[in-house]
Amino acid sequence: KGTFNPFYTVTPDLIGLQQPNAAPIAGGLFITDQYSTSNLQVFGVMQGTPDILFGYDVVVPNCLNPTLPVASNATTTTVDLNWTSGGATIWNIEYGPLGFVSGTGTKISNITTKPYTLTGLSASTVYEFRVEDSCSAANNSFWSVKGRFATACAAVVAPYTQSFGSATFDPCITNYSSSNELWVLSQAYSPAQGGHGPATDNSGTGYFAYVDDSESPSSSDVTLQMPDIDISGLTNPELEFFHYSDRETGTRNATLYVTVEYGTNLDTVFVDSVNTNGWKRNSVNLSSLGATTPIKVRFIVDETNGTFYDDIAIDDISIKNAASFDVELLATNRLSEYTRLPFNQTDSIVFAAIAANIGADTLRNVKVNYTVKRNATVVYTDSSSITKLAPGANNTFIKVANYVPTVIGAYTVDYLVSHSNVDATPNNNSNSSDTLIVTDTTMARDNGIATGSLGIGAGIKGELGSVYEISKSDTLTSVTVFINNGGGSMTNQPLSAQVRSFSNGLPGSILATTDTITYTNTGASYATLTFNNAGG
Repeated sequence: KGTFNPFYTVTPDLIGLQQPNAAPIAGGLFITDQYSTSNLQVFGVMQGTPDILFGYDVVVPNCLNPTLPVASNATTTTVDLNWTSGGATIWNIEYGPLGFVSGTGTKISNITTKPYTLTGLSASTVYEFRVEDSCSAANNSFWSVKGRFATACAAVVAPYTQSFGSATFDPCITNYSSSNELWVLSQAYSPAQGGHGPATDNSGTGYFAYVDDSESPSSSDVTLQMPDIDISGLTNPELEFFHYSDRETGTRNATLYVTVEYGTNLDTVFVDSVNTNGWKRNSVNLSSLGATTPIKVRFIVDETNGTFYDDIAIDDISIKNAASFDVELLATNRLSEYTRLPFNQTDSIVFAAIAANIGADTLRNVKVNYTVKRNATVVYTDSSSITKLAPGANNTFIKVANYVPTVIGAYTVDYLVSHSNVDATPNNNSNSSDTLIVTDTTMARDNGIATGSLGIGAGIKGELGSVYEISKSDTLTSVTVFINNGGGSMTNQPLSAQVRSFSNGLPGSILATTDTITYTNTGASYATLTFNNAGG
């Protein structure tokens, strides 16, 4: 390092002797002719009251600092460090985590070889380091600028979960493709993005990863690779994930592949290229792979088959022990296509359910129980069963009840699937149907809660209607309709209803017409239209 050694100061009286001019003395520096390659003298004037003349011996540095610190060959615990020496053959290194304060890091002294292998590091960590030349015991250079490196990610010990909990990918997840198209994280797929992806993630509150099918150029290998995962501690390893595919336009879907690499093996364990109708759960049993080394799981989207409108998304990835016995109730039947029916228009309840074996072992004596309730009180029970259900298989249970809901009240059906063994996740074994109101007056297709509206355009005359199947003769006394009245356009407008026959998908002749009323409300409300002859 260079040093400054003060050797000469004078009083104000002597300044005049050094520079005997009448002009005021200006502060500044000047160099004498007394210097060599390692030493020179500097004089200066500091103007003030009084003025002071000072001098320094300047020792020119003869131990230059290193440059170009670089790192390579990083593993989970080691890295090779190199630099360009300032001329010395002995060096000191200081290192620490990203952002460490110089002088507070770990120091390694008297290094005599380079590249130097630094050991004892933590996996998945970003570090900085700097180097100084050591020309002698008492003469070290200035430190170099800091270099930076990251250690490799360590294998994650299963069970492993990845739910994309933030707007950035885990640094140990690799995202790449041959065309530089990448997976993207999002919380909601907005209409501005084309509406070809999910509105929310699988849980409804977090992030999901997706591939934009409309990006150009199309790629056959948009890849999201999970960190290495050690599954040696799992007795029955299973990969579970949810994916979403919604081709709203066109005839082709993009294709999602899932591959698993272990040792020198690379297996494709999942392929799908159809619409999922929402988030779809998928499970792949990995025990047949016989992997004895950490595995690499890759999700790969191929969008080169002419697709454009199919943005594939994934979420809630996990690698865990498969449940030995686990049944899931996938779907149940609606109680009725109507929400309200007159008691003399009801029919026998049709029970229907789909159950799937999502465990690792065959299920025995799988049974779906049906419980009909009226106003929360059990009024009928029934069941369907099969003797066994293989892993990965599902079965549709259908049964027509020997029961017709003719008593006025609110009806629901509770579904519960069971089997001979203890179920691993019983919270997915049950479901309840929608509610059917049996009345003595009303038939309705909806539940009376307005969630949207239909319109035919301002100034256009037309009819909007709904189709009902009347199984028994009855007397129609009124029609009730909800008027949205956006902007007040229906206020003081005439309103009536017509009853038409209906066949072959088209409305037919008029059977009856209600009285015409004037809709006087300024906002939205229900309007009841009566028949002047109390029936049609």
